[in-house]
Amino acid sequence: MQIRPATPADDDAVWRIAGKKELSPAAGDYGKDRLGRLFDRMLSQLESGLQMTVLRSIGEGDSLAVEVESSGDLKNGRRYRQQYHFAIELRDGKIAAVREYLDTQHAFEVWMRP
Repeated sequence: MQIRPATPADDDAVWRIAGKKELSPAAGDYGKDRLGRLFDRMLSQLESGLQMTVLRSIGEGDSLAVEVESSGDLKNGRRYRQQYHFAIELRDGKIAAVREYLDTQHAFEVWMRP
């Protein structure tokens, strides 16, 4: 995935991470700036970044469905091995919205468990 400079449509983009906020603190809607801060915090805790592998994707009109696996090792010794489904909506060829579905229990155990 390539990140390009902001454009007006990009500023309106919303990324939604599935889950209940009271059970999964990262759940909720993110604008571009807030999402960038979340990704920066995640990357700062990883030894060598996060490898993302697209397993399959399908598109129709301005909608994409993408199945992805990720792999990364945290500096605290925990291993993050996540599976995702991204439902992506495009507007004028740019990402307008992403709904991220993932194993919220695994995310909590790896990133937030004391």
